[in-house]
Amino acid sequence: MSRALAATLLAAVLALGALAGCGDDGAPAAGDGAGQTRTVTHASGTSEVPAEPERVLAVTGTIELESLLALGVMPIAAAGDDDDLGGTRWLAHLEDRLEGVTRLPSRRNPNLERVAARRPDLIVGLDSWAGESYRQLSGIAPTVLVDGDQPWEGVLRDVAAALGREDEAEELIAAHERRVADLAERHPDLRGTTVTLARSFVGDGQIELGNGEESFRILRRLGFRRPPAQARLLAGETTAISLERMRMIDTDVILLFRYAGEEEQRAVDALREHPLFSRLRAVGDDRVLEVNSEVWHLTGPIGAGLVVDDLERRVLPALTEDAR
Repeated sequence: MSRALAATLLAAVLALGALAGCGDDGAPAAGDGAGQTRTVTHASGTSEVPAEPERVLAVTGTIELESLLALGVMPIAAAGDDDDLGGTRWLAHLEDRLEGVTRLPSRRNPNLERVAARRPDLIVGLDSWAGESYRQLSGIAPTVLVDGDQPWEGVLRDVAAALGREDEAEELIAAHERRVADLAERHPDLRGTTVTLARSFVGDGQIELGNGEESFRILRRLGFRRPPAQARLLAGETTAISLERMRMIDTDVILLFRYAGEEEQRAVDALREHPLFSRLRAVGDDRVLEVNSEVWHLTGPIGAGLVVDDLERRVLPALTEDAR
């Protein structure tokens, strides 16, 4: 693309952004009239955001979107993940919560024209995914991009700061902490229980380990631990083992991560049918459980609650005396 053409396209996007502050008749959009703003410092810079934003757009559609919903803010639009069939989907556990919300492509490559067309008065997202588009997004509306590599509590706090809802965020975090602490207090016998978090790639001759660090933080607080061999492996860069090293996942409980779809289920079934897998004690004790990768791996404030639900309803009952 020539520099002249690139400049023309950018100018068009920024022009759309200027229109974003107006209604269809050129009048200021709802909520813009007061003109009151707050200064928010975030992972990509410093932004002047509306004191009470009314048209919030989630440009990467993951943990920042969960944070908005957890704080009671319904976005006007949210990005999804582009699939192989040319469509766009939201995280499955958020789908039912987003009725009436415009679905945007793509969470890793924001569609600037589609973003501008929604006339947001605040854009939020993850810096790691939308950072390269920060300048263009800021030309459309005040933009806050948060550090997505931090624990979900940090993302929630940063999104809350952009909204002026810091107290609500602290209440949500405290409620989650109380719930996990109560669960740990009611199940002191879990301390020392070994666990494997794995995803099947039998077709490639591998098992992926360590999927879901956020959910493992909850497991660790309940007393679960990884066996030393896994812990040493996960301290390095390698997270996959060959099927011949199956003994490494011979733990008290095995949680098999899977996304939706027949291909994912076939991969799980192939692992369950593998002769070395059948020898593991978790298999004999019926302590192999399939869990939703989108919840357990991409854990935000809503997903963290669903992980605790899974633990209470499915994982912990499998570890009781009656289940042995």
